[in-house]
Amino acid sequence: MTALPERITCGRTGPEIAHGAPLFELLKADRDAGASFDRLMTAQHGNEPAAVVSAVDLGWADWAVDVGGGTGALLTQMLSRYPRLAGTLLDQPAVIDRAREFLAHSDVSDRCTTVAGDFFHHVPPGADVYVLSHILHDWDDDDCLMILQACAAAMAQRSRLLIVEAILPDDDGAPHPARMLDLVMLAVLAGRERTLSEYRRLLDGAGLSLQQVLSTDAAISVLECVITPREGLDNARTGRRSDR
Repeated sequence: MTALPERITCGRTGPEIAHGAPLFELLKADRDAGASFDRLMTAQHGNEPAAVVSAVDLGWADWAVDVGGGTGALLTQMLSRYPRLAGTLLDQPAVIDRAREFLAHSDVSDRCTTVAGDFFHHVPPGADVYVLSHILHDWDDDDCLMILQACAAAMAQRSRLLIVEAILPDDDGAPHPARMLDLVMLAVLAGRERTLSEYRRLLDGAGLSLQQVLSTDAAISVLECVITPREGLDNARTGRRSDR
């Protein structure tokens, strides 16, 4: 946090101030640091994959894509819970190399494929379920919109997008674990934690609608989203309301 004053005044993130590059660029360039970061994320979110899988019903789905899913901790939990489900893990090439090692030792390796790619520009199309777990809080609003638009472009009408994040309370004075995480995001990355109304605005901009918010046994929620019906999207752009 020693870089926080400069972070606020100059706009550069902590890693840029201390090391000359954004965090994810540093991790991409240093394999050992990237592997250490993977282990940190797995440990930090230790009980969350089980909590998410317990909160959502995927019994109807055949194919799930974990977008930016790291080494696959959440996706393997999903596949273990639902034996008919096939999974695809999408992440940067260096992360996917490490994910393949992790997945090879799992019980679901025969139902899980990996894709090295860039979630800002392309997401595998046609899946039943897309997952963004602790992705959007890493990025500013413009970048989040690009990620959500890439997901929306890949989705079919039946598809569901599951956003896993800690949701900030709307009232400014309420204590919440996400407030400390918000400071971490401010110092280390360009992102932040958001309120539910802020997530709704991002979804609206990407042509997506929030169907429901699922609570979990962990300090995170799951936002279940769908493609906004064409009529609803047109009405939102023109300010008109549907009579139906």
